[in-house]
Amino acid sequence: MFGSSAAPISAELSARLDFKNQVWIKAGGRTTKTLAGTIGVDTPYFSVGYPYNGFVQDFNAIITATHNINLVFRAVKDPESPAKRF
Repeated sequence: MFGSSAAPISAELSARLDFKNQVWIKAGGRTTKTLAGTIGVDTPYFSVGYPYNGFVQDFNAIITATHNINLVFRAVKDPESPAKRF
């Protein structure tokens, strides 16, 4: 069996809505009773996102939420061609 009580196996379902391929919002949930939401901005060379995870389980009084800032840098040959991004 994979996973443990400290790191259980979980599944996530989420949806992302893009506006003009620059600004986006993402919402979802996990089988570990966690709700997640993220907002972000994309450019040809980098992305910035702010994820928020809220816990809706027994230890809610101990850990109410987590906050992060994600920075993604892209090395691209042609910034106008999304197919060449990696």
